Amino acid sequence: MTKILRANESDCQLFKFWFCDRVCDGIRYQDQLFLQLASYSLGCRHQADEFSAKLMERGLSIIFCCSQERYLLGINPCTDWAELDTSGKRQAFGEGQGRATALFAAWVLQT
Repeated sequence: MTKILRANESDCQLFKFWFCDRVCDGIRYQDQLFLQLASYSLGCRHQADEFSAKLMERGLSIIFCCSQERYLLGINPCTDWAELDTSGKRQAFGEGQGRATALFAAWVLQT
């Protein structure tokens, strides 16, 4: 089931974790773990909303975290990772998470 969680970043715990042979940024919220896919400045709210809509169109559940400095978007790799096809997974993590965000965004926006 596709859903969006909205949270204040202050209610989340940010951390690093090992996933797909890479160190990735993570978000913990209400005992759920999320893979951070993107970070946007406050002036880019429209882009953050657009990307979250594309993720939801793909059937992915997301977290949308807000703070006074930025917006963070993430997916739950435990439930949503299986929904991605193999090429999407390779694209997302082919060259490390910094590059992965751009690659994943491009992959999502292709459809």
